[in-house]
Amino acid sequence: MRGEKRGLSAVIASVLLIALVLVIALMIFLWSKGFLGEQIEKFDKPIKTYCEKIIFDVYRVNGTGGYDTLEVINRGNVNIYGFEVKMSSGGNSEVSNFALIVRSEESASGVFYFRMSGGTTIPEKIEVFPRLSGNVKDQMGRKTYTCRENGKVVG
Repeated sequence: MRGEKRGLSAVIASVLLIALVLVIALMIFLWSKGFLGEQIEKFDKPIKTYCEKIIFDVYRVNGTGGYDTLEVINRGNVNIYGFEVKMSSGGNSEVSNFALIVRSEESASGVFYFRMSGGTTIPEKIEVFPRLSGNVKDQMGRKTYTCRENGKVVG
């Protein structure tokens, strides 16, 4: 029986093919999940739709040593749950979070350190972007969303 060649049985070959297909399907699913991202909602609508409803003014009141007061007036009917502050100077930019909650049709102020790169560089341009809070779709918990199209430049 020297010339006889034996291969895998049909059952083992089928199991291996099914396992291979499942592994490939899992890899495609995980890869595509990165493109979709998680959806944050507010009152069962995408949170981005509420960015259009944000109306606010922001003022910088000079203090000392870079510690200035940032005053925000919320003229809209959507609560703002913090801000993202982008400071730019000489082609470089840094982003910081500013935890200041401003309820609808109210104002609030807080102290912010307006310096870049370890406190030595004064920024040439300061942009403030509002953040909203919402629920992550199909999950428990809340997350914030930055409305980057609603930024204001602070003088």
